[in-house]
Amino acid sequence: MIKKYVRRIMIILLCCFIFMTGMILYLYFNASHIQNRIKEKVCAAVLKHQDDLLTTIEEFKGSQKEILFYNNKNQGSETCCYKELNNKTVNKVFKDFRLAEIRCLKSGTVIFSVRPTIISSLRDTYLYGFYYTGGNQLECDAAIEGEEIIYGGKYWYKTEKIDENWYFYESKIILYQWFKYMDKSKLL
Repeated sequence: MIKKYVRRIMIILLCCFIFMTGMILYLYFNASHIQNRIKEKVCAAVLKHQDDLLTTIEEFKGSQKEILFYNNKNQGSETCCYKELNNKTVNKVFKDFRLAEIRCLKSGTVIFSVRPTIISSLRDTYLYGFYYTGGNQLECDAAIEGEEIIYGGKYWYKTEKIDENWYFYESKIILYQWFKYMDKSKLL
């Protein structure tokens, strides 16, 4: 009787393992396609919710804080958790866009950073978000690419215009290029 239950449990665990492995492999090998879909969805959501985002910017600037965080872990004199503003629109924006933080730069640019997803941890370090500039100026050039900022790694940052004052940004640090520097003659 006990063997029967152990066998069922083992089969269930094996099925779960195979399913999870398949999901991870799918995400890993389709990461660039998923990243493009993320960009399309974020850009469409920014256009759809512009009024809420502008209201959030006004509330945020009125709070005299430099950074609004998703959680309370990083509290400081210039930061606070978004829930402390006690504003329905700000709460809605944080929830709808899955924001990690909103940061206001001295130039007046307001950066909305999205919380990392599983794709960020599986495929290098992929971060993305969007930002608002009042003067219709890019926070950075359209594309930056640098080699060896991190030993054996590569970094790139790209910005694309969504609307008149809204931009989508994405950055990536590729850490796993150590094989590029190996002596290939020793492999043969």
